[in-house]
Amino acid sequence: MRLVFLLLPLIIGLIIGFLSHDKVIQITAPKATPTQFDSSNDLRVNLNSVYRENIILLTSSLRRIYNKEPYSPDALEALSENTDDIGDIIKTYYGPGAKSDFLDLWKNQNSAYISYTEAVRDRDLNKKSQAEHDLKTHIDASLLFWKKLNPTFNTNDYQVMLADRISFIKNFVNDLSNGNITQSFKEQHNAYQQNGKIADFLTLSVVKQFPEKFK
Repeated sequence: MRLVFLLLPLIIGLIIGFLSHDKVIQITAPKATPTQFDSSNDLRVNLNSVYRENIILLTSSLRRIYNKEPYSPDALEALSENTDDIGDIIKTYYGPGAKSDFLDLWKNQNSAYISYTEAVRDRDLNKKSQAEHDLKTHIDASLLFWKKLNPTFNTNDYQVMLADRISFIKNFVNDLSNGNITQSFKEQHNAYQQNGKIADFLTLSVVKQFPEKFK
C-alpha cells in the first residue's frame, strides 16, 4: 500500500503527459482577485494552480513544435492567458508595473524554450547555444525581478529551483529527440512538481513580506 502512495505522483504525471501528447489540456485556475488572498492558503492554492498549469501548457506546446504538428491559436492563447493569470497574482501585491515586467520576463523565457526545442529538432548547435544562454539570462533576470520587489528575497534558493526547472524542461525536449517518450513524460512530471515547489516558495516569500495582509 505504501508503494502505491509513493508511485501515485509519478502515475498522475505520466497520465497528464500522455493526455497532453494529443491536445492542450485547459486547467482552469481560479481567477485572481485581491479579495481572494486573505489567507496564505488561498495564495498557495492560486499560485500552485497556475504554476502547475503552466508546465502542462508549455510542454504540450513544445511537443507540438518538436513534432512539427499544426499549432492552433487556442494553444497560444491558453499559454498567454496562463501567464497573464500569474501576472494578476503578482499585481495583487506589487502593482501593475510588476505585472508588466513579469509578462516580459516570461515571454522571453517561453521564446527561449521554443528556440531550444527547434534547435534540438533541427540539430542547430548555434541556435541551441543561444537558447541555453537566453535561459541562463532568464534566471539572472528573475532574481533581479524578485529582489527588486522584495529586498529579503532568498535569491540563492530560488536560483537553484529555476535551474532545476530549466533542466527538467530541456531534458523533456532531449528525450523527445532521443525517441524516449516514456522518459519525456517523467521529465514533464518533474517540471510539474518543480513548479509546485516554486509556487510554495513564492507563497512563503510574499507572506513573510506582507504578514499584515494574511489571517
